[in-house]
Amino acid sequence: MSVEEAIILFTDYLLLERGLSKNTIDSYRTDLEDFKIFIKKNNFELKKLDKKNILNYYDFLDKKQFSKSTLQRRYSSLNQFFKYLIKQKILQQNPMLSMKRMKKEFKLPKFLSFDEVKRLLSVNTCEDKKTLRNRIILELLYSTGMRVSELCSLPIKSVSFGKECNDNDYKFIIIKGKGQKERIVPLKKEIIPLLHKYMCISLVDKQKYLFQSNGKDKHITRRTVENIIKASALKAGIDPSKVSPHTMRHSFATHLLQKGLDIREIQELLGHSSIETTAIYAKINTKKTMEILKKYHPLGKYKK
Repeated sequence: MSVEEAIILFTDYLLLERGLSKNTIDSYRTDLEDFKIFIKKNNFELKKLDKKNILNYYDFLDKKQFSKSTLQRRYSSLNQFFKYLIKQKILQQNPMLSMKRMKKEFKLPKFLSFDEVKRLLSVNTCEDKKTLRNRIILELLYSTGMRVSELCSLPIKSVSFGKECNDNDYKFIIIKGKGQKERIVPLKKEIIPLLHKYMCISLVDKQKYLFQSNGKDKHITRRTVENIIKASALKAGIDPSKVSPHTMRHSFATHLLQKGLDIREIQELLGHSSIETTAIYAKINTKKTMEILKKYHPLGKYKK
């Protein structure tokens, strides 16, 4: 079997059996593209790959001067690829099995202060349909912590369970995350009347998505959401380079932790499969605590 055929089988498996999103599958495909180039360039066969070949592959990647985080992701994707091939009996053993796992590059996620978020959410004040949509997008990203991919493809039925615009229809939102796993996130009280108005004036018959578009996917794109956020940041006097859809998600989690919400509950709200992923926000809170201690400790400079 050629490496191209194996990659097609693997990405089909990610879509049909694991139910991963298009963006996630595209990321796997991109990660494996360099591996495909390396295999073909050296005329290697999948079944005959060994540890030495994989080490040579990482030498090949090093010459491309990727960041440590990109190399780590390439490692993870390739390992998942080989595990799948073994499961399908296409390979007998994983050539990466005895390799030392690459340490994940640790970076604290960027987030906005609570004051910055308030300013960002207050800029879209007009009553026209487009401005109302933009405000709801910002409110949903921050008040639910959903991923931008989840927001873009948010079905109407996950928000509204009836045809009439009344409070009982908008208590919470059902978000379908990675692996098609569903989670329930309560809606902020302030967003309910905005949703009432938007859904009453904007939705048409047989519309599937809350944020419909005329594009190929029939819903708003990630790029459109990014542009809305950056334009709003500019209006709010915030450096647009500081703000992205993921910044809103990080701000949501960080502020909840600072307010005392248990990290397990934040894990559920974010849809993280592992508590280790959510634990990064605890590190942010620790850093903030240290900064406060250094500034206000009665004995002067505080040392760890």
